[in-house]
Amino acid sequence: MLNWMLDKKSSISLLIASLLITTSSQVWAKNQCSQLFVAAKEPYQEYYQAKQSTTDILFKIFKKTTSNPTNRRQESKNTVKGIDYNSVYQNLVTKLAIEGITVGIRDAITAGYYNVTKTFYSRQIRFSPSMVQKAGFSTHKEIRGVIRQRKYGLVKTDQKIALKNMIVSDFTQEYSFYEFKFKDPEFENSVLKPRAYIADLTYKRLVREKISNEDKNQIILDILKLKPNKSLTVDEVTTFVDLLLSLKDAEFNFDPVLVSFYNRTSKSVRFMNDKTKDIFEVQITEDSFVSAYRQTQNQKFEPVLAHNDDTVVIETKVPVDQLYLKLPDARADYIYQKQSIKDLELVPGFKAFLEFKADLANSHVESAIVNNHVIIYQANKGKKGLLQSVNAFSTENISLTP
Repeated sequence: MLNWMLDKKSSISLLIASLLITTSSQVWAKNQCSQLFVAAKEPYQEYYQAKQSTTDILFKIFKKTTSNPTNRRQESKNTVKGIDYNSVYQNLVTKLAIEGITVGIRDAITAGYYNVTKTFYSRQIRFSPSMVQKAGFSTHKEIRGVIRQRKYGLVKTDQKIALKNMIVSDFTQEYSFYEFKFKDPEFENSVLKPRAYIADLTYKRLVREKISNEDKNQIILDILKLKPNKSLTVDEVTTFVDLLLSLKDAEFNFDPVLVSFYNRTSKSVRFMNDKTKDIFEVQITEDSFVSAYRQTQNQKFEPVLAHNDDTVVIETKVPVDQLYLKLPDARADYIYQKQSIKDLELVPGFKAFLEFKADLANSHVESAIVNNHVIIYQANKGKKGLLQSVNAFSTENISLTP
C-alpha cells in the first residue's frame, strides 16, 4: 500500500500540473519535481518480502473474510473541492429520497467537536507471484499489503484540526483497531481488510515477545471477549494472530513508518435487491484536513503533508458480493461473475449511487499548490495518492508513538 516510488502516470500528471502554472511557477515546479524523485529513494521506502508460511496464512484469511463495506469491498476514491462535493452529495440525497432511501451517519457526533482519526502504517508487505500461486490463490500476480493501527478521537471546533489538538477517545486510549489491508486478488479496485480490536499491550506482546501455545490461546479468547469483536469468529481471530506471529518469526519490523491524521465523516446507505432479497450497505467517507508524518532515521516523525483546506478525499465502499455473483464451478468451489450495470441499476436507488460515483470522478481535482508545493491527487488512491507525490514541508521532528 505504501508504495512511495513515483510511477510513469504520476510523473506525467506532475508534468501536466506544472504546465498549468505561471512561468515563474513552472521553473519552481521543475525543481520540486527533481526533489520528489530524490525523496522517493530515501531509506523509509523499504518493503518486506513475505515468506511462504505467511502467504499460506494470508490465503486462509482470504477464504474466511466476509464481504461487507468494512472487511471486503470495492473502493472508489476521489479528491474534490468542498463546494463541488456539497453539490454532488446533495444531488445524491435528493435522488435517494425519491426512492424513500435516506443517508445515515455512521459515527456518533459530539456537539462542539470534530471526529478525527490517527492511523499508523507499517512497512509494505509484498507476496511474490510464485508464493501467491503456491498458496492457492487464483491469481498469479503479486499481492501487496500493510498493517494499520487506528485510534479515534476528537478536536474542539474552536481549535485547528491538527494532531496536537487531538483528544484520544476513551475506547482507543489503551486499545486500537489493528488491521491488515491487502489488495483483493479476485476483484478490481477491491481490498481485503480483516481487523480486530486489541489491547495495545497485547499487540506488543504478540509482535515482540515469545508466545507459548497456551498464551496464544488465552490471547485469542481475550480478543473475542471484547465488544467491538462480537462479529468475529474463533477462526478469524486465530488466523489474524497467526499472521502476526508468522511475520514476527520471519523478523518483520513492525515499527510504523508513517502516521496519517484527518477529520472524517462516515455515512452509509442501505439498499435492498428485490431480485435476491439481500439488504446491503454501502459506505461513504469524507476526509478533510489530512496531514501525514513519516519516520526519520532517528526514529522520530517529521511532517510530510498538509492537505489543502478546500479539498476533501471521498471514498465509496461497496461489498464485492453485490457487484459479483458467486456461481458454482466444476473446476473449483465457485467462480465470480461480474454483474452488469443494467442488473445493478434495477436495485432501487442504486442507479443514483452509481451516478454519484461518476459525478465524483468527473469532479476529481488533478493537482493543487499547498504551501508552495505541488500535490498530485491520484484518482482511486485517496490519501495514498497524496502521500506518493509530496516532498517534506519541514525538518521539524516530533514525537509520535502508537
